[in-house]
Amino acid sequence: MKKSKRSCFDAALAILAYRSRSEMEVRRKLKDRDYEEAEIETVIQKLYHYRYLDDDALANDLFDAYKKEGKHGDIYIHQKLSSRGLSSNRHLTADDEKKMAVALLRKTVSQNSSLASNQRKAAAMLARRGFAAQAVMYALETVFEM
Repeated sequence: MKKSKRSCFDAALAILAYRSRSEMEVRRKLKDRDYEEAEIETVIQKLYHYRYLDDDALANDLFDAYKKEGKHGDIYIHQKLSSRGLSSNRHLTADDEKKMAVALLRKTVSQNSSLASNQRKAAAMLARRGFAAQAVMYALETVFEM
């Protein structure tokens, strides 16, 4: 017996009403609401049919949004996609990642004087944001003129 009076399809539409979600996220939320696995599978197929679900388009949109934001490297972007059950064959180019790392480091150093005097902290900040080691080294050399 279901705890909710909503049909599984209506619940899925309500889940998608707030923001775009991946298939994995919709499945998880429906499962948490105690809908049967067979019913969830039918609803997922229906959502794809009506194009309410499109993991490839969502992954591309999220990749573009993270790239445009310019605050994260390729590693971070792909980890975020993966955490939502998405994947993308797209990657930041090495040059794009270097440019983004330099811009972010310059902005951060101008706002936080402790990073200006501590390159190790600056490198750690960039690494935590998913920039590749080459981009981190390039940003440090460019900003601190080593």
